[in-house]
Amino acid sequence: MKLTCFGRYGPYPKGGSATSCYMVSHDGKNVLIELGCGGLSKFLAQYTVADIDAIVLSHLHADHMGDMLTLRYALKVAQINGSITKGVPVYCPDKPKTEAGMLAADPLMDTVPLCDGYRCKIFNMDVSFAHMPHPYESFAMRFSADDKTFVYSGDVMDNDRLAV
Repeated sequence: MKLTCFGRYGPYPKGGSATSCYMVSHDGKNVLIELGCGGLSKFLAQYTVADIDAIVLSHLHADHMGDMLTLRYALKVAQINGSITKGVPVYCPDKPKTEAGMLAADPLMDTVPLCDGYRCKIFNMDVSFAHMPHPYESFAMRFSADDKTFVYSGDVMDNDRLAV
């Protein structure tokens, strides 16, 4: 399991940088964690849209998902030119409804709604989600594979759940 950082600023990117955008790579698959403002550009400087195998969003504030709206165009162009043939799974909260609806409405984004305690396999990684206190519906996530673990909290208020 390898972690790459494309953006780390919030609530807006510094010039030439990006807000939250990370990638966990494992067994030849790339999972983006967040795709905040400027993150897509930073990602595309090294990869292509076809290199995105899945996306996980902690919550739907713009500094964590703003470039998801731009990604819709990039996915459509990739489909037209034949570099992708199917949609990208997007694991994300289903609230607020307006932002979640914009993602779910796109035929190239296969949204999977998150809930507290949700567990799944994303490629060969075990992933679990825990609801976190935040003004928007928000989830911390834990990725585990090959005796390695990565935990990402997103934005959270002080709480004891991260220790679990």
